Amino acid sequence: MIYHDPMAKERKNQPLPIGLSDFKKLRDDEYLYVDKSLFIQEVLEKGTMAALFMRPRRFGKTLNLSMLYYFFAKSDEDMSYLFKDLLIWKQESYRKLQGKFPVIFISLKDVKHSSLERTLQSFREVIAREYAQHPYLLQDGCLTPKECHLYERILNEDPDPALIESSLLWLSEWLSRYHKENAILLVDEYDAPMHKAYIHNFYAPFMEIFRTWMSKSFKDNRFMQRTVLTGVLRVAKESMFSGANNITVFSFVNDLFSDQFGFLESEVHELLELFNLSHLRAEIRHWYDGYRVGEDFGIYNPWSVLNCINNNGQMLPYWVNTGDIELMDRLIVTGSDEIKIDLETLMQKGFIEKIVREGVTFSMLTQDPHSLWVHAFVQWVRFHSLIAIT
Repeated sequence: MIYHDPMAKERKNQPLPIGLSDFKKLRDDEYLYVDKSLFIQEVLEKGTMAALFMRPRRFGKTLNLSMLYYFFAKSDEDMSYLFKDLLIWKQESYRKLQGKFPVIFISLKDVKHSSLERTLQSFREVIAREYAQHPYLLQDGCLTPKECHLYERILNEDPDPALIESSLLWLSEWLSRYHKENAILLVDEYDAPMHKAYIHNFYAPFMEIFRTWMSKSFKDNRFMQRTVLTGVLRVAKESMFSGANNITVFSFVNDLFSDQFGFLESEVHELLELFNLSHLRAEIRHWYDGYRVGEDFGIYNPWSVLNCINNNGQMLPYWVNTGDIELMDRLIVTGSDEIKIDLETLMQKGFIEKIVREGVTFSMLTQDPHSLWVHAFVQWVRFHSLIAIT
């Protein structure tokens, strides 16, 4: 279902949400919206207490988290108007949940630097900004004097690693105490800092802190109502999930939530009709529907589709410059002769077949020649040719 201005066909000036990830701005400024609001219902009914959603870049992950935030978060401003003409609002039981929970929403997308010191500083800044959203906790005797001191140290970006490690556990406890409701935690691009830490050779010391932060924040945190994380990479047991092993991963191979990220073919057809581009159905399918999630074939890349429509149907590889392929570059340069032969086959529009193991670890990336294709799979680097993954 596409939400749009009914006069858009005549005016042909309704903005497309290219690069826009703030749900409130999208709705307030009347951008065209492909309705994914039933993701809210599915998170509560089909998800788990802690869920990680893995999808390629530019697939709507941040926008979906932003939607969750505005739906659930308690606010002085009534945000229900953002949802009243969307599918979720038809569910009476869910209307009652709008604006009822304290929400912690952080993004780690910019916590990616070339040194451990700068990465930890950026991490502290992210946590401090979220603490700054809840100054009322320091009022009305909600916190003890010791807790107030901890709060102010985190707010002032005290460099003690122990403060980072316990920061979300404490904040969720204090929010739960104040609001008499457990908190919802949203973490966008959880894997961004770990990815850079590996590339720039400070993975081990960073993960010592990050793993503890993950464990304290997500594992058996009785002050959390739900936790939702998004990312591109799933890194297995040696790293983050050893301490937070209660997180359920919904990856490319899962059927659940397969229609909540990316565009379905029916949604693309509706978009093309709206912009008088229906004659491009076959061509746009050839260019942009090469994604399979679970048993759903023909999932389209939203970034590519929207840019194509915005450029009046010009078919270009819009997605290719939006991802970080630094690790891919390293694996290719240092890879075996077998990898180079495979790449040459692909560049000549050939066909290769590889086995993808979801349980990849970072140490495996440089030891197992097939790990390049695991990384290519999760990044969806297509090389304008066909990779068959079995």
